[in-house]
Amino acid sequence: MKFGTLFRIYFLLIPLLLWVVAPLFLPASWFLISEGELLNNSQLVGEGRHEQILQASHAKFNAYFVDNGIVKKTLDMTKKRGDSNATMAKTILSKYVNNFWLQTYKVLYRIELVKFWYVGFLTVLIAAFIDGMVIRKKKTYAADIANPLAFHIFGHAFFAVIGGLVLLPLLPFTISNLAWPIATAVFCLLTWAVAKNFQTGR
Repeated sequence: MKFGTLFRIYFLLIPLLLWVVAPLFLPASWFLISEGELLNNSQLVGEGRHEQILQASHAKFNAYFVDNGIVKKTLDMTKKRGDSNATMAKTILSKYVNNFWLQTYKVLYRIELVKFWYVGFLTVLIAAFIDGMVIRKKKTYAADIANPLAFHIFGHAFFAVIGGLVLLPLLPFTISNLAWPIATAVFCLLTWAVAKNFQTGR
């Protein structure tokens, strides 16, 4: 399977399905940011920084969806009117819309939280990529061939982890504050492995 296809599956299709489908089947409590997650993240980044994250999340949600009337319009669509069948459909739709916006707010909050890791993540990622390419270049000079099987396996794992990183903000349950550094470490390790065994196809 080509890496472009893997990218579309892991980075676009699966996260989009989770974002759109999960609110239909799970109760609203799953899409609220739990007190435990808020407390853990506050301890991780500090109370002052965490308060800034909350304020930024709220401001962006309002700017993207509230101030332009999108949230109000979608909620108005779910108001119960008409016969019993229409009322039942409206109830299901109301649950879905409510859950969808709760999840969207949670995603924005978690994305703001991820920004706390940007500098360290990019620093380690670039270092891992450069080190992997240096090892590959040494193999080339030594007439050693990069392992195509390893490249294939690590390439699939690489895109799977990318998908996992995209999925993390979308997960409807509480995420441990250790999930972000662990995911970062795994992604950087796979980047190093892919770079070390990189194949050009020539």
